[in-house]
Amino acid sequence: MKKAGRMVSGCLFGVCLVLLYCGASCVGADTGTYTVSSQDVDLTVQTDGNVIIRYEIGMLVNTGNIPWVTVGLPTSNFDVRSFNGDASSVVSQNSGSWSGVYVSLDKTYYTNERFVFSFEVLQKEFIYKYNDQQASLLFTPCWWDNAVVEQMNVTIHLPPEIQSVTTTSQPTLFLNS
Repeated sequence: MKKAGRMVSGCLFGVCLVLLYCGASCVGADTGTYTVSSQDVDLTVQTDGNVIIRYEIGMLVNTGNIPWVTVGLPTSNFDVRSFNGDASSVVSQNSGSWSGVYVSLDKTYYTNERFVFSFEVLQKEFIYKYNDQQASLLFTPCWWDNAVVEQMNVTIHLPPEIQSVTTTSQPTLFLNS
């Protein structure tokens, strides 16, 4: 991919933002059952074609114990930039067609205990350029095969150079994000 910084310089820029619930999966530890009480995802689009993705996830252990969590990401082309909360480490764990991170928790969490962790990755070359005026972003927030997600927010922050936005799913709120 050529430097995408040129794609926003002085031109009308259209972005097709697609939120589908069928791409990267998340899998909690098989040692317990859990509820995802909150999942907030922030994507910050960069003018070079990269996207900073920040997840903040809160979970409640229903049964058993959970010492770690894996979270799926769109592609294996990412760098972990930071982590916080109840995470003691977040490392890349790409395997075959699955890409994502392995989150080691600061302790093992047991029934009725809650934990919250966050991490940020730089997802490289994530914007697809159609031409000098149009590009697209296809993003799927992770889902949890064996858990209920009680609340989820996905926010996409756009650079100020973007003049026009088209979405294929109706956002709840549109304020240049």
